[in-house]
Amino acid sequence: MSYFTFIMVEIKVDRSELLFASGADIVPESVLNENIISKKNFTLDSFSTESITIVRGEIDENYLLFLNEKLTESGTVVLHFQIEGELFNNKEVFEYNCGKAEQLIIRYPSSPVIHSFRVKGAFFRIYIKSSLVDKYLQQFETFNFEENQSYTFTNIHPMPITICMDLLLQKLINNKKEGVLRAIYFDSMILELMLLQLEQIQQHHCSLQCTQKKLQLDKMYKAKEILLQNYKKPPTLKQLAIALGTNDCTLKIEFKKAFGVSAYAFLSDYKMGIAKDYLLEDRLSIAEISENLGYKNATHFTAAFKKYHEITPSGFKAQYGK
Repeated sequence: MSYFTFIMVEIKVDRSELLFASGADIVPESVLNENIISKKNFTLDSFSTESITIVRGEIDENYLLFLNEKLTESGTVVLHFQIEGELFNNKEVFEYNCGKAEQLIIRYPSSPVIHSFRVKGAFFRIYIKSSLVDKYLQQFETFNFEENQSYTFTNIHPMPITICMDLLLQKLINNKKEGVLRAIYFDSMILELMLLQLEQIQQHHCSLQCTQKKLQLDKMYKAKEILLQNYKKPPTLKQLAIALGTNDCTLKIEFKKAFGVSAYAFLSDYKMGIAKDYLLEDRLSIAEISENLGYKNATHFTAAFKKYHEITPSGFKAQYGK
C-alpha cells in the first residue's frame, strides 16, 4: 500500500535528476522500504505518508553529495539530523551548516521553493506539511512567519542530537510495521522527535551553554563514542577522563552541558532503549538480553529495567511483545 506525498524531493547527482515520489514498488534493500537510490559513493532512501516524507542518506566520508530539493508544498517544515559528517547550505539563499551529531528545524517560505545543499556522512531529513505543525511552532517567539521568508528555528546555531532523539531515529529504521500502521507509527515518531527538539530549544540558554570551547565539546562527543562502543563493559568516569585528557569532575560537568544528562544516565537511556527493542522483538530470553547488555545477571537487569520503565521485563514482554 502506498500513500500520496505532498512533497517531491528531486536529487541532482552528476548532472542527472533522480526523483523521490510515493507509489513506487517496495525495494527490499531500502531501510525505509519505499524508494531507494544507490550509487558507488552513497545510498539514499525514503518513505512518505500523507503528512511527512523521510529521506535517509549514507554518503562516503570522502564524498560530498550535491542535493537539489524541490518542495511543492508551501511553508514546508524540515527537521534535519546530521548523524555523521556535515551539511553545507547554499549561502545564496540563507546560510546554515550542521555538523556531526547536530540537528535543527527549518521552515521554508510560504511559496514552493527549490533549495540546494551539500552533504557528506549520514543524515535524516524529515519534511512535514506545515499545516500539521504550524499551530505549535507559532507559539515560539524565535520562529518567524513573515511571508516569503526562510528561517531556521534555532537561528543562532544547530543543537546536539540527544540520546532520546537518537533512539527514536533508530526506531524509525528498525520498525517492522506495514501498511497504515507503518504510516501512523512514522507520523507519531516524527511528532515526538519535533517535541524533543522544541523542548531542547526552550531549555537552552545560549549565553551560558555556548561558552564551551570547541575542543571541550569535541571531547564530549568522543566520550559519547567510547561509552556507546563499550556499553557492555563501560569504563569508569576516571578511566574515561584519562582517555580524553581531562579529569572526572570536568567530564561530569561538560558531558551534562553537551547532552543534558550525566554520562551514565546517557548510557542507561541507551541500554534501556535497546532492552525495550529486544523485548518487543521477542526473540531472546531475558537472561540473553541481560548478557547482551552487559549486566551481571538477569536479576540485576530486571531491577534496572523496572526502575527505569516501572515494569519488569517479563511484564513488558507479556504486555507488548509479539
